[in-house]
Amino acid sequence: MKENPDHDQRHETPEIQPFNSVTDHYQKIVGMPIRSADIKKLPKPIRWFGYFVFSCVLIGGFMFLILLVIQSFK
Repeated sequence: MKENPDHDQRHETPEIQPFNSVTDHYQKIVGMPIRSADIKKLPKPIRWFGYFVFSCVLIGGFMFLILLVIQSFK
């Protein structure tokens, strides 16, 4: 089979090889994905939503830690 010369193989995510019979079963029978997710291949609105949610969680956690430190000094 002839490969597409326009296809860029550098950005292919490698397959996750099973390391025991349980993960092999999940991949074959249950339908566990064999490739890890590549964020750069997602559509831009979904990518930006993910960045927004992740940053909100980080900022919220940081603010929570700051509030705990402030409360401990009172």
